[in-house]
Amino acid sequence: MEPPTKFHSRTTGFCRATAQLAAIAVLVGAGLAATRSDAGQNPAGQPQEESDEPNFVVIPLRTELQRKLVADGKRITAMIQLNGYALLGNREGLMRAIDALPLQKTLAAMKARDPNASVALMIGYFGSASPEMSRKSRMNRDAVERTCRLVANGAKVSIVYISSTYDSTPDRWEKTVAALQKIDFGKETADETAVGDADVRAFAVRTQVTRLLTTTFSAETSRGADCVVYLNKPIEANDNPLIDAQLEARLADTIKKLNLPEKNRIDYHLIPAHPSRAAAQRNREAIQKRFLGQESQALSERLGFKGSAVTF
Repeated sequence: MEPPTKFHSRTTGFCRATAQLAAIAVLVGAGLAATRSDAGQNPAGQPQEESDEPNFVVIPLRTELQRKLVADGKRITAMIQLNGYALLGNREGLMRAIDALPLQKTLAAMKARDPNASVALMIGYFGSASPEMSRKSRMNRDAVERTCRLVANGAKVSIVYISSTYDSTPDRWEKTVAALQKIDFGKETADETAVGDADVRAFAVRTQVTRLLTTTFSAETSRGADCVVYLNKPIEANDNPLIDAQLEARLADTIKKLNLPEKNRIDYHLIPAHPSRAAAQRNREAIQKRFLGQESQALSERLGFKGSAVTF
């Protein structure tokens, strides 16, 4: 059975739309990544001579929130993140472009530590791209997925979730690698579990990995989120406001239970109701046109936050 493949689309609360890692967040040169026996201590690894950056990083995932953000809550050990645009034009040489041997060694070391290890694969297309590059990325995606499955199978590690993300932020890949190199994974021990109920689930961001996963690297939101909220009640375009007073009150009560030390940014994850294709599109448009901007910012301020980001 093939792992689910999803395509993400993220939009910040400052109305800077980004088509996304089912919806998130994006080069040239092949690099070596995560070759040490403990990928958690060196996720970005050491680059080869021809490039200052690797073409993949392996990020250990240890909390409920991290797994929710990356793989919709599936029990995974780590995320493989690929530099997608660096792989364009390499369909016949993807093994080398992906840095298959060091990647397989990293996964094999993970398997040796945890016989039940499994991973998510995220192909990140980061940075500005021409229409031709975007077209090639779509054509190349299946080949990249197949190659990564071969590499993972060689290490006897399952890829249980696959996603693709697009982000036009300049130097996004380089910034991601640099941020990973600064994280002391030995200190990433904080708990990030949800509070709330079936309709409202809220998480406090307490680790540097999660802060990185929620960072868009724009000037306004480069620090990442302090709180992540999943509103599981489907959003209907006919609702006015889209988050009604009763749901807002439940959201406020849930966030209070987190005892957040800081409230700079809150991330909302919304579900558009989709009884039909046309209705789903209307509900998505309602979120984009009505909730983003004034409505989300006003709600965030009432909840005590300075800014927000929205994923749907």
